[in-house]
Amino acid sequence: MVKKDTAVLLEEAKKEAEFFDKEYADMDKEYQLENYLIPQKLIYQVTNPKPNSLIEREYAMSLLGNLEDKKLLDYGSGDGWNTICFAKAKAKVWAIDVSEKGIELTKKKAKANNVSELVIAEVQDCYKTKFPNNMFDVIYGGGILHHLDIAAVGEELSRILHPDGVAVFCEPIRETKIMDVIKKMVLYLLNKKPSEITEDETPLREERIALLKPYFKVVKYRYFEVLSSVNLLISSEKLQMFLLWLDYLLMKLIPGFKKLGRGIVIELRKPVKNSSMEGE
Repeated sequence: MVKKDTAVLLEEAKKEAEFFDKEYADMDKEYQLENYLIPQKLIYQVTNPKPNSLIEREYAMSLLGNLEDKKLLDYGSGDGWNTICFAKAKAKVWAIDVSEKGIELTKKKAKANNVSELVIAEVQDCYKTKFPNNMFDVIYGGGILHHLDIAAVGEELSRILHPDGVAVFCEPIRETKIMDVIKKMVLYLLNKKPSEITEDETPLREERIALLKPYFKVVKYRYFEVLSSVNLLISSEKLQMFLLWLDYLLMKLIPGFKKLGRGIVIELRKPVKNSSMEGE
């Protein structure tokens, strides 16, 4: 896959910023009612994640390791809720996003949750960040790669990640459209609206993930959310956990079942450094 032209990437970034500025402005009103506080359950998934968890986000957090005193980049930080969780785990967090409103919200949440001294939040270009080579022990992205040209972003991620560091991403994936059809049917029956998407975002496929391999010696991933993709519509926690467990079991037993998954966790290690990245 050929990298997109710089002018195209800039135009896409501009449209993404406009979309999310509006989105986060609307969400700010809701966060005000909650005093910008992050739920303890979400923080606990970061500070005490279960290894090999059946829950996508918790599994991703377990791959990050002990975050205390680590330099962590929240890459495409959105409205900052993950940023605050990382700071609560005593990481030193840099949060970058294309949305000014998202960065504004992140700063408000950092102050409300008493972690401002551990958070630096600023608008930056994800393709060409301002950070020095090998700066970060950990890079995390929650639903960011599918908004980007992966062929263009891999080199930057490998440049800023420490040789012994890890980068982890939680992303939507679509190897087949079957689950999209089922989701539309369920939403129709429940009279619910689908979540909005931006013009240029596209759920990942394995061939797009493979574009990261020239930049990292270790590229691993695990699928999630087949039967459990309906969990947001289910109130029973026992039923939710049963569907998560059933997904895990069927992915182990039936070849190809994982390709029905709607979510994926990507783990990147051992960044490939070119000569200009060495020695820093």
